[in-house]
Amino acid sequence: MHLRTLNMRPEVLHVETTSETTNLSSTHTPICKKNFLYLTEPTKHKLNSTYDKEKNCMALKESTSISLVNFVVSSAPNFRARQIIRETSGSVSFVNGLSIKHVFVVGKSTEENTNMKIIKESEEHEDVLFYDYPDTYLNLVYKTLALLQWANENLSTQVIISKTDDDVAVDFLELSKNLKDILDELLACENEREKNVFEHFPMICGLDYRVRDVPMRRKSHKNYIPIEEYAPSTYPTFCNGPMYVIPMAIAKDVYKLTCVHEMLRTEDVWFTGIVRDRLGKGDRNIMRRKYPFAQHYQTSETTLEHREHNMRRVHISMVEKIVYSK
Repeated sequence: MHLRTLNMRPEVLHVETTSETTNLSSTHTPICKKNFLYLTEPTKHKLNSTYDKEKNCMALKESTSISLVNFVVSSAPNFRARQIIRETSGSVSFVNGLSIKHVFVVGKSTEENTNMKIIKESEEHEDVLFYDYPDTYLNLVYKTLALLQWANENLSTQVIISKTDDDVAVDFLELSKNLKDILDELLACENEREKNVFEHFPMICGLDYRVRDVPMRRKSHKNYIPIEEYAPSTYPTFCNGPMYVIPMAIAKDVYKLTCVHEMLRTEDVWFTGIVRDRLGKGDRNIMRRKYPFAQHYQTSETTLEHREHNMRRVHISMVEKIVYSK
C-alpha cells in the first residue's frame, strides 16, 4: 500500500509572506499559500490506471478523450455521505470517452475519534485526501487551497479537475458531453492542433454562472463581506461554489496567484472570480454549462434516514441515466 499516513498530532502550518500587494482592500495583507500537510492521500494506482510514475502525471489512453479527477469536498463527520457517493455516482469510472477518478477532500476534526475513523476510511478505500487543518465552514477556502496544492503537485495540465460538494450529484454523461464539445471545438481550430488544447479549456460552472453579483453586506449573513475586506460594489464573474470544473492548466495558474492576492472568505468568489480574473483573459476562461450536469439536492429533511434516502435517490438517478443510454 502506498497510502501515506502522518502523525495525527497538530502541526504548525508555515505561512510564507510576500511583498507584493493588490488593491482589493487597504487593510488586508496578502496571504501566500499554506504548505498543507496531508494525513492521508489517494494512492496513485487507485487514482488512475493511466498514472505515469516517470512523468508524475496522468497520461491519456487511446480510448480516453479526457481524464477527470473529481474532488468531492466533504465535512469530516460525513462518513455516510461519502460512502453513498462511492456506491452510486462515485462508482462511475468511464463514460463516453471520459475517464473519471474520485477523491474525497476532508479537513481535520476537533474530535480525535473522528480523525482516526477517517484514517481507517482512507486505508480501506484509498481515495481520501485528508489534510491537517481545522474542518470548519469558515475554512472552506483552505479546503480548496489544500486540494489545489495537491493537484498542482501531482497532476499534469492534460487533466481536468472538478470541485464538488458532497451534497451535489454529478451527471457524468452530460458532463462528458460538455467537455467533448469544448475539445472538438478546440481541435477544429487549426492554430490549436499543435498545442496542448487543455491549456485553452475554460472553467465551467456546474451550477450557477454568476455575473455582477454584489457582496453581502448584512453582518448576520454567513457570507458577510465587510467593505474593508472587499471594496468594489460587484464581484467578477464567478461559479457558484458547490460545483465547478477547471482544467489543470488554469488551476495551476490560479494556485500560483493565490500567493499574492488577499484571501476572501467566500472561496468560490475568490478562486473562480477574483483570482481567475487576475489571469488577464477577461471571461474567456469561464463559461456557463452547455448541458446541465450537476444537481444540488436538499439535505433539510428532518431525519438522517430521510436525508440519506434523498441523497441515494439523486445519485442513483445519475447512474441509471448512464446505464439506459447504452
